[in-house]
Amino acid sequence: MFKIFCRNAHTSALFILISLYSNSVFAEWIPFDLKNGHIIIDIEFNGVESTAMLDTGAEINAVSILYVDKYNEGIEKGRKIRVKGVNGVMQRQTYRNIPVNIFGADVELDNLVEAGLGGHAILLGAPFFRNLIVQIDYPNSRLQVFPKKTIDLDKHENLDIKRDKSSTLPNVKVTVGDANIWLTLDTGSNGGILVRREFAKKMEWINEETATLDGSMSGINSSSYTETFNIPKLQFGPYGLENIPITIPAEGESIMVGKRERAGGMRRLSASKDSKGLLGYDILKHFILTIDYSSYKAHIVAP
Repeated sequence: MFKIFCRNAHTSALFILISLYSNSVFAEWIPFDLKNGHIIIDIEFNGVESTAMLDTGAEINAVSILYVDKYNEGIEKGRKIRVKGVNGVMQRQTYRNIPVNIFGADVELDNLVEAGLGGHAILLGAPFFRNLIVQIDYPNSRLQVFPKKTIDLDKHENLDIKRDKSSTLPNVKVTVGDANIWLTLDTGSNGGILVRREFAKKMEWINEETATLDGSMSGINSSSYTETFNIPKLQFGPYGLENIPITIPAEGESIMVGKRERAGGMRRLSASKDSKGLLGYDILKHFILTIDYSSYKAHIVAP
């Protein structure tokens, strides 16, 4: 059984402070559904009631090709781009001038990449949230967004978080034994921790006698088979976790997580870190997460 324990009794201060802001003039709680670990909210797509998937671990925003085909009034094609997912790279069409109502506001979204989204109209990734502070209350299935001036996360952050060296995504530090490991914080991953098979072997987490559970995972481009096992302990910010699920690709499968080639023209920042994998829903579901994606600051609390 997954367990958590806290070494800092004062870690809830930020949640209380932001809740006071939200009760006044800045924001309101928005309920969401959790489906296979993914955050789903109600929106309007070109005047039609629909849903959006929030995936702050994605470097792109995406649109369902089915919705574009059916409700395409005013929507225009953009350029084609190469899209990297955990299971491969593929050429994709982008679209512009997509009218949606989200968080109570009418906006037009540009540069959304075509994708199969399982019946949802759009996927909102990290680019959408870079000018906002996002607070996700997983235990109560609700979220709120704030202008960046609402709170200074420098004063309240309790996660070690840095920009990934090969992307703009946030990497968070976890500690296993004496080893510090950097993982991409991915609210769109419905597992616990996903790492390469060779990294799990290097860390001596698995051997020929390790009992694993077979499974599969789907990315924006394709699917692959996986194996899952537990490790005894892990430190995540001020919280100690026990019996943590770790997912690795099955023998012979390949996934694009961890250290990757840099995007063209991207600088390797001295404060950035190489990711060894993904940290997703099976860890985050116990917490209220507050994150500033452009400043790489974050806070968690277990209510």
